[in-house]
Amino acid sequence: MIDELRRASDRRIVPEKLAAWEDKLAQQRALIQVLQIEERRMVTENAVLLKRILEAETEVERQKRHNARLITERDRAMKPVALLRGPKS
Repeated sequence: MIDELRRASDRRIVPEKLAAWEDKLAQQRALIQVLQIEERRMVTENAVLLKRILEAETEVERQKRHNARLITERDRAMKPVALLRGPKS
């Protein structure tokens, strides 16, 4: 009878271990889902940041061209101009 009780007690441990393993598996699956959601959020954020970088680089190039035009215009305006003498009276 004591042997039967021991065997019954041993059989109870296996389902407890199985339940603990299933709980751990469920936790890991939930963590995987959370990480996948976070990964998608980060990919979206990276895409937005990349778009902003590309737009900023385009604006920088536009500003460089505009600055070059202004410098050319300034240089042209700063050139010495020969004064013509009017007719002698």
